[in-house]
Amino acid sequence: MAAELDYETARKKALYGGLIGLDRRYLGDKGLANGKLALTICTLGLYGVPWWIIDYVIITRHKDDWSQWIAKKQVKQAEKQRAIEIVAEQKTLIEERKKTGKCVKCGSDRLQAVAETYSRAQISDAIANLIPHGNTSLAQKVQSKTVLVCLNCGHKRAL
Repeated sequence: MAAELDYETARKKALYGGLIGLDRRYLGDKGLANGKLALTICTLGLYGVPWWIIDYVIITRHKDDWSQWIAKKQVKQAEKQRAIEIVAEQKTLIEERKKTGKCVKCGSDRLQAVAETYSRAQISDAIANLIPHGNTSLAQKVQSKTVLVCLNCGHKRAL
């Protein structure tokens, strides 16, 4: 994004190209620009026109404090971009840990495979109470699954 965005250029883009999102794209809001364009096309301008007018008013109201307003927008956009990068780094780290057989939470290689059994009630408790105690196979189904348990942090991950 350009370090300094010109007020007059932004105002003209908002006035003449705001309906299709040129103003938002110029300011660096690519997602909103695409949304504005899609909304304008899909509704034949019905909902795009109010958004266009509102954006034009927003830009013209910031004529006096243009530099500060743009600086704030750029800081917010940089923070969003950094958050996206952090999430991508975390996903990459988790995938790398899965491939190398390490705990996805703490990175420890001290994992143990454990079989966990659990039961799921198939009928309500009221009906289960009516079944003779010798025949509980109808009331519950016992299932088992193997999970990896980290001996360092206790995190469980299905195999």
